[in-house]
Amino acid sequence: MNKKLVALAVAGAIYAPSVMAQSANPVTLYGRAWVMAESVKADGGASTAVAIANRARVSDVNSLFGIRGTEDIGGGVKAFFQMETAFRLDSNNTTFAARNSGVGIQAGWGSLLMGRWDSPYKTYTVKYDPFSNNTIAGAMGLMNDRGNFNNRVENVIQYWTPKIGGFEARAAWAVNEGKTPSSSTACTGTACANPWGWSVGGEWAGGPFRVGMAYEKHLDSIRDTVVGGGREQGISFMAAWKIGGFEIGGTYQQYKTNNNNVAGLSINQQKAGEIWGTYEMGKSKFILAYSGSKDGASNLANAANPQATQPKCQAIAVGWYYSATKRTTFITQYMGVKNKENVALYTLTANANSANGCNFDTNKLTIAPGQDPQGFAAGMRHVF
Repeated sequence: MNKKLVALAVAGAIYAPSVMAQSANPVTLYGRAWVMAESVKADGGASTAVAIANRARVSDVNSLFGIRGTEDIGGGVKAFFQMETAFRLDSNNTTFAARNSGVGIQAGWGSLLMGRWDSPYKTYTVKYDPFSNNTIAGAMGLMNDRGNFNNRVENVIQYWTPKIGGFEARAAWAVNEGKTPSSSTACTGTACANPWGWSVGGEWAGGPFRVGMAYEKHLDSIRDTVVGGGREQGISFMAAWKIGGFEIGGTYQQYKTNNNNVAGLSINQQKAGEIWGTYEMGKSKFILAYSGSKDGASNLANAANPQATQPKCQAIAVGWYYSATKRTTFITQYMGVKNKENVALYTLTANANSANGCNFDTNKLTIAPGQDPQGFAAGMRHVF
């Protein structure tokens, strides 16, 4: 037995230096487990609408785990990587490493990465949603163009500035890897597809104030993935002010879609906004938010067939967060939605995109036009 122990010790002495060299810089495993029990229903709408009776569901809220690390390569430059994967606590249908994953370098001039990552537009606008963009009370059901500008972008190159005097910014280019080659003759439809996009965002924070702005533009993507020439653009302004245990904030956004090739895909100045307030007392945090959205007239390229109504919706949300420890938080939320003109389809949670009207969560609560959904949720979040 002693001979075996000696042999193991010798082997350890031989191989330990190479193992330690590989782990000289930190590699971190991290994650989040977050699930909510929800009760949802919907009623109202047109006379033909069938009310959705109260139902219970269990919803995962972006549970994840990831690995990240850095390596000093000299000259004040570091290489870094991250691989992040979702795992659903309510089901098992996720894709490995589908969340923020990439590799890059960082130095005094900032960071440059390539891979799959949240757009700068998403990064900075989500920071001004007090409920987090994927909870039942999250604002992304109508903000960020109902999620069309809330993207984790593939085939992306991003640059992040260092923080200078409270200011920071990010810029991203989604390259046109999916471009369809066209012939020398006039092309139509998918033969002209050239999907790409770019996104910028930034924030300044000083003392009790913080303000942010973001802008993003897409071509042949999101709503219009089939016919070439579709352009979408959005701009967002955000601000918040904290005094004592209170913080108040708001977001104002405008979006425009222009596609002369498809009726119904040209929308003039959809507008959305949210105002909110939070109050922290001990381990508790209370949240109140009001949001609203109005779509502009569609079919701008077809003056003979304009959209008769402009879908509008509004919502109110309240919540209570109790931080039992730095890692574990218990959460309760309520959200009620009012859709108008019997056209709007805004519902609960950011789980599906929509091409028209206020529409979200159609994978979980499919409502009729004009119905008014509401939901209550209670659950917990643990980070590690």
